[in-house]
Amino acid sequence: MNILRKLTKLDLKLNKKRTIGTLLGIILATALITVVGGMFEVMRNTLIQTTIEQNGYYHIQLLNIDKNDLEDIKNNKDFKRVMTVGYVGLAYTKGEYDYSESTVLSTDEETFKDLKYEVIDGTFPTQDNEILIDNSFASSNDIKIGDTVKVATDVKVDNFSIDIKYEGSEEYKVVGITSVYGTSIVKSRDSKIYMAYLTLKHPRNHVKTISNLLGVDNYTKGGNAKYIYQTNRELLRWEVFSFGETTTKMLISVVSVVIGIILITSVFSIRNSFAISTNEKIKLYGMLASTGATKKQIRRMVLFEGFCMGLIGILGGVILGSFVVWLLTLIINNLAVSSNLVSDRMLCYKFSFISIVIATLVSIVMIYLSTISSSRKAGKVSPIQNIRNSDNIKAKKLRVPFFIKKIFKTGGVLSYKNLKRSKKKYRVTVISLTVSICVFITASSFLEYGLKEVKNEFGFINYDVAAYIYGNDLSEEDLKTLRNLDDSYLTYNDSGYYQLFDTSHIKDSDYTEYTCTTFDDYGSCTDNGIRARTSITYYDDYSFRKVLKDMKLDYEDNKDKIIIMDTTIKKKKQIRITDYKKGDTIELEKYDHSGKLSYKIAGIASDMYPGMNALNSDRLSIIINAKYHNQEEPLEVADIYYKTKNASKLVEDIEAVNENINVENVSELSKQLNTLI
Repeated sequence: MNILRKLTKLDLKLNKKRTIGTLLGIILATALITVVGGMFEVMRNTLIQTTIEQNGYYHIQLLNIDKNDLEDIKNNKDFKRVMTVGYVGLAYTKGEYDYSESTVLSTDEETFKDLKYEVIDGTFPTQDNEILIDNSFASSNDIKIGDTVKVATDVKVDNFSIDIKYEGSEEYKVVGITSVYGTSIVKSRDSKIYMAYLTLKHPRNHVKTISNLLGVDNYTKGGNAKYIYQTNRELLRWEVFSFGETTTKMLISVVSVVIGIILITSVFSIRNSFAISTNEKIKLYGMLASTGATKKQIRRMVLFEGFCMGLIGILGGVILGSFVVWLLTLIINNLAVSSNLVSDRMLCYKFSFISIVIATLVSIVMIYLSTISSSRKAGKVSPIQNIRNSDNIKAKKLRVPFFIKKIFKTGGVLSYKNLKRSKKKYRVTVISLTVSICVFITASSFLEYGLKEVKNEFGFINYDVAAYIYGNDLSEEDLKTLRNLDDSYLTYNDSGYYQLFDTSHIKDSDYTEYTCTTFDDYGSCTDNGIRARTSITYYDDYSFRKVLKDMKLDYEDNKDKIIIMDTTIKKKKQIRITDYKKGDTIELEKYDHSGKLSYKIAGIASDMYPGMNALNSDRLSIIINAKYHNQEEPLEVADIYYKTKNASKLVEDIEAVNENINVENVSELSKQLNTLI
């Protein structure tokens, strides 16, 4: 047997090109599997770290527990850390009509940081009479660092019910502002009531451990728990990675399908190499058989060749794959940061031992499946047949198609005959090519569909920047400045909420809805009926004028009319959902039937304009000139939509006018999604 192994090693050395080609196939296949598993682990680690960065590292939070229970919990050996936060009372200010309040908790600075709370300004309290006030409470009551606030400490808490007595409150000096909404912090002290954040020693045993703590059979199925609690569900989901989770099942299914495709493709490709190697050495195997080598020994000889290849190929593939995972993480993070998707990183790299184990096991199976047929073939033919090599080539007269002679000449004729007489030898090559091409087409199609989805998501949005004005107290001068920053469309908010209840012109019931159509004096529904799905956009006179110009309609003749857009895609065909024509009259009615408005149709648009609700493609979209919208309720400025060549600069210009305006850079978001894909 040692002689056969030496022959195998010698053959691998003598046929270096074939050996290197096969090794490359094994290395790349193993590397691909390592990359898939490694990137999966990187994504999982990213989700874990993101959860920790947002909420801190704990698995369960216990609410409203007393001091005695807290001591028992701290002595529980199933938890490696217990962070405590004491309930102190309520910081408050007396307004004209009511009290403004902020819950006051006590904890140490380490716990404060570990729970991912932040000090926006100032310092953490170091003295008993110092307090860290939450930003919203400070802003609404004009409280600054150095001011004093009152804290009511005579507070009774029963579950979530709070009974407050404001008499006998204490004064605290404000030393800092925190980002924790609705919560102020003082230095750690003894309290009657605590919250505890518990970290499990063994998260995979969370069901048993948490159930024992709460005194129930299985906390995931409910029950009369001993404590009020909340679990850090996202951390448990990704850290434990329970196979019962729907999300987990989906991710594992995707990874399994990808690895399965790699396995099948690689088996065909690597098997091709071993099959060619076996055909070339068929005489050698025949000679060995004639000198006394058994079928089992010859089969093992082929399997040993696969073992030698696998030993080097798997090791090289694991190293290459691990490097690629690190490199991919680095590249994606750099792309994400440069595209402003994130500020520091998108993925958290983690070396994955389990992905290496999976890649090794799958590669072993892959190599075994690739060599098993060749080993059986080498061992089953008699010595004389092997020496003659009569199984692979059949001497018979073959007819060659005319077009092969015409196009490929003599070389084509010889190739055709060779293929016909050696079908088994070249069948594997054809299968390998077929599978490889199919996988390539699948991968490229997947990418193309991803890019197409981005285009579908943003392609119909024909504006680059949106400034959401509603709710901001802007002067006429500021509004004029915003209006003139670039090519803009100004829209208004309809407080009256007019709809189209006349469905006689709707051609498809998919574009109507069953809803309340009659209300009483108190706003309660008294009758239901059908109305058309309608989306109304109110433009200012300047924007409406631009739409008319784009549609080549005269302003003076159509300034008090409306424009409709009723085109949608259904069953891959562009259709109209109404039979309205230019010059028809549409009667809009208030949602409670307390008022009606009639408009003539100026024209039918073929595309959406900025500000129209393009997401609702199942609706009749209407543009109304706000200047000629005669209704009792006044229209308020809602949003301004811009078309621009420099979206980033425009965003800066808008924020310079008023920093409180919510601005959406759609152009940048589209670029970011393309970068992500």
